[in-house]
Amino acid sequence: MPFAYDLHGDLDISALRTALAGLVTRHEALRTTFTDRPEDGKPDDGDLAQVVHPPRAVELTVEAVPDLRGALTAALRAGRGPFDLRRGPLWRARVWRYADRRHLLSFVCHHIVVDDRSSALIERDLAALYAAAVTGSPDALPNLVVQYADHVAGRRESESDLGYWRAQLADLPVVDLPADRPRPVRATQAGATVDVPLAAGARESLDFLAARFGVSPFVVGLAAFAELLAAETGRSGLVIGTPVAGRDHPAVENVVGYFLDTLALRLDTGGRDFADLVTHVRTVLADGLAHQGVAFPEVVRALGVPPSAARHPLFDVLFTLVDTREGPRSWAGLDMHAVPLPAAGAPFDLTVALVRRSAGLTVGLRYASDLFDESRVLGWGRRFGEILISKAELFT
Repeated sequence: MPFAYDLHGDLDISALRTALAGLVTRHEALRTTFTDRPEDGKPDDGDLAQVVHPPRAVELTVEAVPDLRGALTAALRAGRGPFDLRRGPLWRARVWRYADRRHLLSFVCHHIVVDDRSSALIERDLAALYAAAVTGSPDALPNLVVQYADHVAGRRESESDLGYWRAQLADLPVVDLPADRPRPVRATQAGATVDVPLAAGARESLDFLAARFGVSPFVVGLAAFAELLAAETGRSGLVIGTPVAGRDHPAVENVVGYFLDTLALRLDTGGRDFADLVTHVRTVLADGLAHQGVAFPEVVRALGVPPSAARHPLFDVLFTLVDTREGPRSWAGLDMHAVPLPAAGAPFDLTVALVRRSAGLTVGLRYASDLFDESRVLGWGRRFGEILISKAELFT
């Protein structure tokens, strides 16, 4: 998971190195490695065991590049390097100086130790720890009463939750989007990403429909995506994945770690107008959230889904909604601009992220390039926006 910060001002490299060391000390997940060797005489069940290490020296390299483009290219290249789960560390930071008082800081983590919420926490904590290092004052970060390993150890499966998913996801349909090439026997996860800015008024349409039906914008967006998916596949029975934060307990709200989980939502668009579809999506989502106590891999095991080298278990498309923070932030005298870096590969056939910005809506589409041409995916993005606007006009 790569992310980068464009820093304008007099960057204190020593203070940044101190801040990184403080970050690693604060969050055990950044000091964790994994082993598949059984310990204490327990049988090896194939699961990875966490090993938390004491704080150790932090490496931070600084390189000069000609310009910001060169820095971004270098950051992307660094983000694609492999990690060793057994040796660690499972993160790395580098700085590229591309002009006077201009630096790009890249921070790359293995997805096994961080999630999207963690990236925001890393940014917040780094800013506070850097300011403390520059000024010589204590940081103002909230104390952590638990760490990620505590959360994992305390997680317990519920038989009632497992029963819900066994019933809900029995005899699932296979949903195949129209493709430009046959599905490979073994998925390569080769992927690409395109962003489709939606027409003016799309954000207003989303917010209007959410208010009109008394639901969240996410529910409206998912209903619109389900309608698009049904039209493209010719199927009314759908399974769509969606990520959930997995941070129900307040104690873990400020903890870096991979809390993220996935729900497989089984939807039926058949015979429903858009108002009925929104109500259906809201109900299915609420039921799924009420039974999220079982991690997705355990759901797959409970259903007895045979492993496939060709596709993801249970679903092949994922939908999410993202609210972005825009504009510069302050880092103790520095102006910091977050720079999005595309993640490599495509774990699903299609991932649709509805991104809400102050200027409007953008649909980010990450797709399996083994299956789809960019032109086809761009068409899906544009059609998604048309559905939102047309539904708002219908219910105005």
